[in-house]
Amino acid sequence: MAPELISSRANPRFKYWKKQIVDGRGREIFLVSGRKYVKEAVRHRPELVELVLCCDGEESDSGHLNQYEQISLSKGLFRTMDIFGTKDPLLICRTPEIPRWQDQAKAEGVFLAIPFQSPLNTGAAIRAAIGLGIDGIVFLKGSASPWHAKTVRSSAGAVLLASLFTSTDFELGLPIVSLDSKGQKLKDFDFPKSFVLFPGIEGTGLPPELKGEARVAIPMKNIESYNAATAVSMALYEWNRR
Repeated sequence: MAPELISSRANPRFKYWKKQIVDGRGREIFLVSGRKYVKEAVRHRPELVELVLCCDGEESDSGHLNQYEQISLSKGLFRTMDIFGTKDPLLICRTPEIPRWQDQAKAEGVFLAIPFQSPLNTGAAIRAAIGLGIDGIVFLKGSASPWHAKTVRSSAGAVLLASLFTSTDFELGLPIVSLDSKGQKLKDFDFPKSFVLFPGIEGTGLPPELKGEARVAIPMKNIESYNAATAVSMALYEWNRR
C-alpha cells in the first residue's frame, strides 16, 4: 500500500508538524534527521518513533523503517521539514516526559547541569558528556530543550542515550563544581566522588547563587573564555582521565 501523500500546506497534519518543529513553537514532538541518526533512534528509542516523512517519489524501503507509518510529502513540503537538508527520510518522534530531579531518590554519580540557551551548545555538551561517561544531565529553567531539532542534531543523537532530568532551581543535593576563570586550577582540583558540573550561562557566566561553590579554572591563554561546550569537554576529560 502506497504511503499517504500530502501536497498542501493547508493540510492539518503538515501544519502541526511545521508549527512544532520548524517554527519551534511546540514541545510535543521532535525531529530526527540524517541517515545515521535515524538508524540510531530506531535502535535505541524505537518506542518514541511515531512516523516517517519521505519525499514524494523517494519513499523509504529501509527495513528498519517499515514498521512505522510512512507519509510522503511533496518536494516543496519535504524541503520545509528537512531543515538540515539531509534529503533522507525524517523521523517524527514523541517527546518523552523528563522526570524532575527533585523527585528522584538521592543521586550519586557525576552529572552535568545544562543552563545553555543555545541548542547548538546544548547538543555539543551532551555529546561530550555522554562520551566521557557521566551519569545524567540536569536541564535548568530557561535552558534550551533537549528535544529541539538543533539540539538533537548537534548531539549527534547522543541525547537519545542520556538520562535526563529537569530542575527549576540550583538545589541539587550534590556538590556543585562550577567552571570559573577565577577558580582553582583544573590540574590541582580534586573532584568529589559525586558532583554536578555547572559550566555557567552564555554571556552572563555563573549565577550569584553559585559563587560560594567549588570553582575550577580551565587553562587559558590569549582569550577571555572558551565556547561553553568546549569548556565542558575539557573539564570532563580531566575528570575522566583520573
